[in-house]
Amino acid sequence: MARQLSSGYLYKRIRVQGGAYGGMCQYNPMSGSFSFLSYRDPHLVETLKVYDDAVDFISGNRIEDEELEKAIIGAIGLLDKPMDPSGRGYTAMIRAFAGLTDKDRQKFRDRIFDTSAETLMEAGNRFLATEAESSPVAVYAAAERLSKANETLETGLEIEALV
Repeated sequence: MARQLSSGYLYKRIRVQGGAYGGMCQYNPMSGSFSFLSYRDPHLVETLKVYDDAVDFISGNRIEDEELEKAIIGAIGLLDKPMDPSGRGYTAMIRAFAGLTDKDRQKFRDRIFDTSAETLMEAGNRFLATEAESSPVAVYAAAERLSKANETLETGLEIEALV
């Protein structure tokens, strides 16, 4: 689902229409977190609205079989991508810390291969619709941009100096 959103909906809305250098989302199966991000984005408030609207996009648009197949191949490609020795070592360490076994990884791969348009929509609704309401929002930007965004946002952003 993250790959589908990133290469389609978010690319069109945030990069093409919104003028940001990039926009995407990521799912981390180890932590269960789903994150949206953009960078060099001139439209902070509009981008946050695009993220809010992602759940409507997922639940309201049937994914065609060809798109689903591309998303599955892309997801498996990310799991099986070549790594240099340093990357393999780091990945093995993270998996060991998380207690992730080869059997767990294979189950995850099998679930990806078994994905249907319906299960993708169900997952989208589960992660986006239910979790979005309580998910934190973090924006790294100039204080002036954050203050200006707070003038129009329903729930204001807390501004903290990081540097």
